[in-house]
Amino acid sequence: MRKIGGLLLIGALALTGCSAAETATNQRETPGPTASASASPDAAAQRIAPLLAAPAPAESVAPGFDDESAQAKYLAGVKKVWRGDIPSDEILLKAGGASCTLFAEGKNYNEIASLAGTAEVDVDNAAAAAVYASRTLCTQFNTDR
Repeated sequence: MRKIGGLLLIGALALTGCSAAETATNQRETPGPTASASASPDAAAQRIAPLLAAPAPAESVAPGFDDESAQAKYLAGVKKVWRGDIPSDEILLKAGGASCTLFAEGKNYNEIASLAGTAEVDVDNAAAAAVYASRTLCTQFNTDR
């Protein structure tokens, strides 16, 4: 009987040691949150920061900029085509306003998009901000007609 008790004790200790080692191994191998999962709207805004550096548009540049209906249309359009994490409405509106200001300075869609950097996703997002800004916020620069 003592032999069986000893064997059970040894077996229990062995199993406990194995499961503890397995748990420690699993904890080391379990990946943490990825950069894309933990990215915030602020990180998305930083990716188009050069575009956001342009000043806000004057009333003469973007007469529809303060129109809530125009803003809603702009935000809906940009969010529909935005690639990656979508920045806050405030940041997107700032990008739209900056686009209007840059249009008024004589820049075209490609020049505005290239201000966001060289990564394809950043260029695409800046171009989306410029296109939808010209369609809704500063329509005098719209070339879709």
